[in-house]
Amino acid sequence: MSQLVHFRSVSDVFTFFKLAGHAQHPLVAVVDFGKLRDHVMDDVRVTPDFYSVIFKHYPKTNMRYGRKPVDFQDGSMICLAPGQVLEMDSDTEGTENHRAFLNYCMRFYERQFITRTTSNNSVVVQVEKTLNEYFHGSSLSEKGLPTVKFLAEEVHLSPGYLSDLLKKETGKNAQDHIHLYLIEEAKNILLSTKKSVGEIAYSLGFEYPQYFNKLFKKKTGKTPVQFRNLN
Repeated sequence: MSQLVHFRSVSDVFTFFKLAGHAQHPLVAVVDFGKLRDHVMDDVRVTPDFYSVIFKHYPKTNMRYGRKPVDFQDGSMICLAPGQVLEMDSDTEGTENHRAFLNYCMRFYERQFITRTTSNNSVVVQVEKTLNEYFHGSSLSEKGLPTVKFLAEEVHLSPGYLSDLLKKETGKNAQDHIHLYLIEEAKNILLSTKKSVGEIAYSLGFEYPQYFNKLFKKKTGKTPVQFRNLN
């Protein structure tokens, strides 16, 4: 009688197959079955409580997906949903195609930005609103320059995901958006007051005026003094 192994978590996979190390993330892991310490016992069936993508890049295998043997013996991709069963045996050997797996993940990741246009636009609007309120309220003087982490927390996303979303939607990442508002505010102060560049830098949250000068020139092509004199 075949053995049914139930994987309730990613960690269970590492434990059952006696993989070196441990799962680095509770929800995502990449496993190279070519590095198994022991052969898989005959007629083992596995069923996970999570989604799995398996790349087979070797010709000899007796894997079964449901009641049918796996096709495409020279290589195939198998997708398991929670609760589905995959049967394996000891003839299985080889290694997963990690590059193909990562490319697949990247295509799926980037596809989100296309299929979620409406929700993505609302995030862009919320980011613009947050920055506008930050730079025109008391937050700038009280807390200093806003960070990408701060913006991400305001829209309930990770910093990396927010930057990728903004880049896809507007052509500018999260840090670019912060700098855009910062430079526009600096221009307004330069043209509407007689404050020194140092005073403006401190009021915008810069600890050192030279950093403000460097950023301003990088974004506008002119130093703050040059900009003021030309306008």
